[in-house]
Amino acid sequence: MRFAKLGALLRATGIVLAFCLIFGIADSGVSWAGTPVVRSIRTIKKGSPFSLVDLAVDPTTDTVYASNGIAVFVINGATDKVLRTIHVKNSGLAIAVNPTTNTVYLANGKSISVMNGATDKVLRTIHLYAGITAIAVDPTTDTVYVGMSQNSSATYFDKTDAKTLSVINGATDKVTRTVELNRQVLEFAVDPTTDTLYLNNGNSISVINGATDKVTGIIDAAGLVAVDPTTDTLYLANGKSISVVNGATDKVTGTVHAESAGIGLAVDPTTDTVYATDGDSVSAISFVAGSDRSASGVIIGLVGLVVIGGSGAAWLSALRRRRTVGST
Repeated sequence: MRFAKLGALLRATGIVLAFCLIFGIADSGVSWAGTPVVRSIRTIKKGSPFSLVDLAVDPTTDTVYASNGIAVFVINGATDKVLRTIHVKNSGLAIAVNPTTNTVYLANGKSISVMNGATDKVLRTIHLYAGITAIAVDPTTDTVYVGMSQNSSATYFDKTDAKTLSVINGATDKVTRTVELNRQVLEFAVDPTTDTLYLNNGNSISVINGATDKVTGIIDAAGLVAVDPTTDTLYLANGKSISVVNGATDKVTGTVHAESAGIGLAVDPTTDTVYATDGDSVSAISFVAGSDRSASGVIIGLVGLVVIGGSGAAWLSALRRRRTVGST
């Protein structure tokens, strides 16, 4: 009888292990508790022939801003509806938001349009000495970081790499200092909680202390970069995948599949939602609040697509969950 029970136990254990191996769960570090909340998202078609070039989020108002270089689309993050379209001169190859002051920064050419997020009115324009390639805001210090390129021909069709960072006081619109970069930077993001800048140079991510302007580390991964300061998580988008990086260790902990990524990336830390675009549509990926993202695998869900630009036809994405094991 004792051997019979032992055999039954071994058979049961074998079945469980086989199930785990088949579905890639065993020893993967996947946190099943991290399954994101899937919500319904409607597909919205704008019909413009111009593709989106950048995204930004205001977590205080739950608003997503998407720019195509000619106009800015204001999306309600709760309903995924385009509320309005704003036509601003130099509306932006790059866009950033300060949620504390409800200010939107739209960068194009050698100038930045400073817009009131409540009224959609341009308050003033900041003129700089070189072409602007990227922009990010630290709302804690009210600091605007601007990637600058000596190539003044940076246009909608020619977005060149930055060689310097201009640091602007958000209260005075004055450049307080310039940081020379030891390599060209495609774009960057700021973690206001840790006062850290993450610079994407195409091959890796340079981690810079915002107080000293010194490089403190290198992340062996690359892509469009966005930061969730609440969870200390960094997201790197490449094509249709988004790498998830632990901000405390600078280690890639997993990947997320997204239909639309590689052109613009932003995070809403309040709703724990990542927004990505490939130029034609916006993917919204939401996680369970407080879910563990430190595992080697991350269970995610694509919650939907909002089609607002480009030649892509409007379509309602199928809700689904994907399990990805390992890191990139």
